[in-house]
Amino acid sequence: MTKPLIYCVPPDLCGEVIFRVGALVERGLEVAPEINRAELMDRLRDRTVLMWIILRGMEPLAVGFTERLDDEDAVSVFGLAGRQVWQWAKPFAHTITEYARKEGVARVLFAGKAGWQRIIPNS
Repeated sequence: MTKPLIYCVPPDLCGEVIFRVGALVERGLEVAPEINRAELMDRLRDRTVLMWIILRGMEPLAVGFTERLDDEDAVSVFGLAGRQVWQWAKPFAHTITEYARKEGVARVLFAGKAGWQRIIPNS
């Protein structure tokens, strides 16, 4: 089995990626009612939100978004949706934790379905 790869999507490619994985994005936004698709696109363009994609080969397994919350000394992960979670949840949590360390924040906050707490450590 091919190990999933986790990428931070460059802001100028987010529109194209969202076009290709729109169903995953919509599923993720269902558990992030505080943001709609138009606002998400604006925040991706102004780089206050980053898009992450998990691929196995060229097959998208999941998509999620991060936002730095300076007032909480944290990186927030929201709109996370995907399939075959057992293949990518822990590597994704590790990648985001490393990203947060590089950003100099103390915590990673996973927002959304309560089930993530069973799968992703320390969420």
